[in-house]
Amino acid sequence: MMAYVTRYVFGTDKLRPNSFEVRGLNGASTGVIQCDDLAIMSQWLKLITDNIVGLTNLQVLNIGLK
Repeated sequence: MMAYVTRYVFGTDKLRPNSFEVRGLNGASTGVIQCDDLAIMSQWLKLITDNIVGLTNLQVLNIGLK
């Protein structure tokens, strides 16, 4: 896994309303992304999560080919 998406405030158990954050495994963060609408936030979450999964799968395939 290269990164993950979280709706929680880092280091707490508090949910962010209509926002999320993408964090790298090295602890780097892209910052908080806020959306006006829950449906739009859900679409962003799906697209970003699908991209992370795709990149992770590609990395696993590349490691397996070496």
